[in-house]
Amino acid sequence: LSVNLDKDKDNYIFKYLIQKDKNAPLAIILPSIGEGVNSNHSKCFAKIFYDEGYSILIMGSQFQWEFIKSAPDNFRPGIPQNDIDYVRTALTKAITKLEDKYNTDFKENIVLGTSLGGLTTLFLGEKESLNNTLDIKKFIAICPPIELYYAMEQIDNNNISTDNIDEFKNNISLTAAKILKLLKENKEYSYNEDYLPFSEDEAKIITSFIMRQKLSDTIFSIENGSTSKKTNIYDVVNKMNYRDYAEKYLVSEEYPATSIFKDIANLFYIKNYLANNNNYKIYHALNDYLTTPEQLANLKNITNDNCIIFDNGSHLGFLYREEFQKLLKEEITR
Repeated sequence: LSVNLDKDKDNYIFKYLIQKDKNAPLAIILPSIGEGVNSNHSKCFAKIFYDEGYSILIMGSQFQWEFIKSAPDNFRPGIPQNDIDYVRTALTKAITKLEDKYNTDFKENIVLGTSLGGLTTLFLGEKESLNNTLDIKKFIAICPPIELYYAMEQIDNNNISTDNIDEFKNNISLTAAKILKLLKENKEYSYNEDYLPFSEDEAKIITSFIMRQKLSDTIFSIENGSTSKKTNIYDVVNKMNYRDYAEKYLVSEEYPATSIFKDIANLFYIKNYLANNNNYKIYHALNDYLTTPEQLANLKNITNDNCIIFDNGSHLGFLYREEFQKLLKEEITR
């Protein structure tokens, strides 16, 4: 199904799965930055929720080209306070469409988001605490970036991991060769904690490439760049990192300086909601490279038992650990 976010744009397509019991509550899944409705993480979480008796609604990230192409021309993802208004509108229209189609009224719904989707989930919780129009009883955030600008800088730092450019190029070549070898073997990798197919530096290179590709897609969508011919948009994309993106597209009269952007695009901006409500749960990791120990300590002081911090697993790395899945299932059991 699809919904319209702007009369002059194409409809935005979302995915869903309805229980035989049409009155079952709805689990809304918001993925990581740049991920669409076909995100593997979203599909895995959808199965967990469906097995627990929830119907499913999967949305893509607001920082993904399909969402941007459907939004008004002035939409620039990256400031949570702005993003959440568009996300909330899309969710409202999608839920209404499902309720009309299946003649039901979803109650006691749950929202789960990963990474940027987790940050969005908590900002949605703050909005809904003032006016719960979506009848959501629980907001679950997994590895939300605590300070978004800091997280962007860490992603940028991965792009150049050494001062020796020749060494950096060689590492890229070796990493690409490993990926091609694994694809050629076409074998499912068997996890062994004593040996991983990529080193930490190689993993950073892979992550960096993926994140830069997502940023490129976002910029192309904003600029409406054509991929069929050479234009200066290619130069813009190739030279722009996440900090450049923030300074080019997010700074405005309302948010006039990077320092102000740092102050508002973080979870501490909604600390009153986090401190005074119990309808949310945060799962995080001590060694998440998009946060600092100080950020995690401050967040824990505000959220208390509503935040569970794992001692390892890095950014989203604990999703497949038995203890996490056990806690999540306990949290969503009807």
